Amino acid sequence: MQAKNLTGAGAKVTNLTVLVSECVHRLNKLNPDGPNQWRTVLDHLHVYDNPADPTIEYIDHDEKEIRWIDSKGKVRSTGFRQFQNLISQVKK
Repeated sequence: MQAKNLTGAGAKVTNLTVLVSECVHRLNKLNPDGPNQWRTVLDHLHVYDNPADPTIEYIDHDEKEIRWIDSKGKVRSTGFRQFQNLISQVKK
């Protein structure tokens, strides 16, 4: 999937955004009748992550945080609330 399809031409798109978009679209294909809840998407991130070059490092349910690797190899963190917002953006 090209980045311009996600947020517009020339916009910066993170690895997490691409992974979430892929996960949401594939889950929608599997279950087109029911909307996917954010927890479902969260639980399936590892399924659609690239095993050779993973984006998701760790999902901390206690701290409600996702640790992921950006395109430069740095560890980033995203809270569950930001993750929910990201899913909403991808669904538009």
